[in-house]
Amino acid sequence: MNRRFDWLGAAGSIGVLLALIALWWAASHGGWISRVFLPSPEATLDSLVEGLGAGGELLAFTGATVGRMLLGWGLASALGVALGALIGSSAAARVWIAPTLEAIRPLPASAVMQLAMAIFGLSGSMVLAVVAFGAMWPVLLATVHGLAHVHPQLREVSQALHLPRRAFIWKIGLPNALPDILAGMRLSMTVSLIVSVVGEMVASQPGLGQGILLASRSFHASELFADGTEQHDAGKQLAGVEGAPMPRTFVDLSIYLENDVLSDPPPFAPQIEYFTHEHKVEQIQPFFPGLQKNDLPDGEGWAVEKVQLSTHNGTHLDAPWHFHSTQDKALGEKKPAITIDQVPLEWCFQPGVKLDFRHLADGYVVTAADVEAELARIGHTLQPLEIVVVNTRAGSRYGQPDYVASGCGMGYEATMYLLERGVRLTGTDAWSWDAPFVHTAQKYGASHDASLIWEGHKAGRDIGYCHLEKLHNLEALPASGFFISCFPHKIRGASAGWTRAVAIFDDALMAGG
Repeated sequence: MNRRFDWLGAAGSIGVLLALIALWWAASHGGWISRVFLPSPEATLDSLVEGLGAGGELLAFTGATVGRMLLGWGLASALGVALGALIGSSAAARVWIAPTLEAIRPLPASAVMQLAMAIFGLSGSMVLAVVAFGAMWPVLLATVHGLAHVHPQLREVSQALHLPRRAFIWKIGLPNALPDILAGMRLSMTVSLIVSVVGEMVASQPGLGQGILLASRSFHASELFADGTEQHDAGKQLAGVEGAPMPRTFVDLSIYLENDVLSDPPPFAPQIEYFTHEHKVEQIQPFFPGLQKNDLPDGEGWAVEKVQLSTHNGTHLDAPWHFHSTQDKALGEKKPAITIDQVPLEWCFQPGVKLDFRHLADGYVVTAADVEAELARIGHTLQPLEIVVVNTRAGSRYGQPDYVASGCGMGYEATMYLLERGVRLTGTDAWSWDAPFVHTAQKYGASHDASLIWEGHKAGRDIGYCHLEKLHNLEALPASGFFISCFPHKIRGASAGWTRAVAIFDDALMAGG
């Protein structure tokens, strides 16, 4: 009878699961919910298989998250047992410590994230600290409960034997509380996983959280459920229904100009001073003699900012003048290098191509063979004036202390490979088009070969070109199928200009391009 009941129960569970999958399929294929937000079961399965296969990121992301979860869970368990044992066995600790912990306990892990960010920055240590905080409470409460419910006779025996508090905890208290502690640790593990994923999203740390965030940014809905690689048809994903016209969609590729975020070496960082409406009433009054503050709506003037910048702060476009005083030597017409106000506007609005070099090590110098192999992988043939952007590991490190030293760089031959095929504008999410200086300095120190220094930039001597630096959100782009707009600020005679670089997805643009 029991066996028959088990089979029926299993069959019922499977039936419910199949019914849910059928409902999922119907909702996706029937257009009840856009596939941008609810992918089909087939697309999710494909992403799962792709993510687990060769070159997929799912296993790596899962491993990073599980490792972070286990470490945080271990710290939380150790802290929870230690504090719980102290509070559960000591009247003084209950008086001095317990009230403070009770005041803190209702705080969700997300509430302490800002404090952890202030202490540790956007780092793995920050995520670990928040995980330990969030997952500690189930273990702590379970430990206190277990010690509080030690059998009275055992307490009497310990008193009769004059056992020290430490001996009582180790020999009687914790063994008695072990079932409660294990139950608390089981609950704590679930909390650790949830907080790890959320922390990875916030701090841009490798793991499932980062994978989910990147998939959501790029409208790869199937990857939200089974994180794979990013090679999908962006037009179909954005449209929601295969074959439907794609609405014009923008993806911001620019970083902020802001204080206190590491985007440059400290001596070169931007400085922005903010003045509010209240502070600048006095600037309006000279224009209108007799004007009083109370005459203005709500007594407010205008807001204004005073900015101290280099033309190379923020997302910017480098002109050939930045690289060298001359250009186009290899074209047989060596001439003065153009400045940012002389850059042809048609260079700045063209179809884009993304090369994914995130797997390459920090400091690696990309070769022509690497570029050729990546173009073959994505199945793209370069066309003149296409804008080629390079996605490096630096993109995930923006704002972190190691950002300036992160990512691979484009070498001379790789840059020339692009320029010889008609490319005139390139870009990177790293601090520099070339390999980070700290890595090049090591090579130069060993060889004293000055040609290693800025070799990608110096390709502009032979064929003049521009490149974007400190791009952002390149992970959200497919390999092709979009336009890039990156018109620079018109600064007379300058080596670079700030730009609000954006990617534009539009069927009409691509058809005309």
